[in-house]
Amino acid sequence: MSLSSSADANSATAEITGADKPKAYKMQDLMQAIADQSDLKRSELREAAGLVCEAIGRALDDGQVISLPGLGKITPRKRDSKPSGDLLTARIKLMNKGEKLTPTEPEDDPEKP
Repeated sequence: MSLSSSADANSATAEITGADKPKAYKMQDLMQAIADQSDLKRSELREAAGLVCEAIGRALDDGQVISLPGLGKITPRKRDSKPSGDLLTARIKLMNKGEKLTPTEPEDDPEKP
């Protein structure tokens, strides 16, 4: 689903908030996605996926902007304390299909000719 215009975004929002909500993407789904593209053992998958989720959770908890290739950019906006736990509102800018985030390279990189 492409969210290229505000009209598309509005219809996409309507799709997501409708009666047929998409299934939650859980740890098992993440592990399977990694397993499909790697040779890691199941125990290694669980540890790697858990560490990634913990790191992202800590960064969000600290109010950091998260910018990851393949995911996009998550910018925390507002935090409310609730009895059931904190509620974090964030802006998520998904990457366009085929788009890649390129890390900034230092100008004096010794590896470059």
